[in-house]
Amino acid sequence: EPGYVVAADVEEQIDTQLTASVGRSPDSVSCPDDLVAELDATLTCELTDGPDVYDVYVTVTSVEGTDVLFDIQVADTPQ
Repeated sequence: EPGYVVAADVEEQIDTQLTASVGRSPDSVSCPDDLVAELDATLTCELTDGPDVYDVYVTVTSVEGTDVLFDIQVADTPQ
């Protein structure tokens, strides 16, 4: 039975990583579900930046006990 990373924690990590990479925080990040703590599990969240909304693709890259690492890829173009 895999664990989960609760949606709020995923949103916070996306916010943190994007702030680090682009130098500012997005207006909001929203994930529809918790992220399953299994290798290669995926989740699509939404990032709002001004009038634009982008899909954010989250993929689990490592699970060690309760430590779950995931990769974040923001869509090139808004929805």
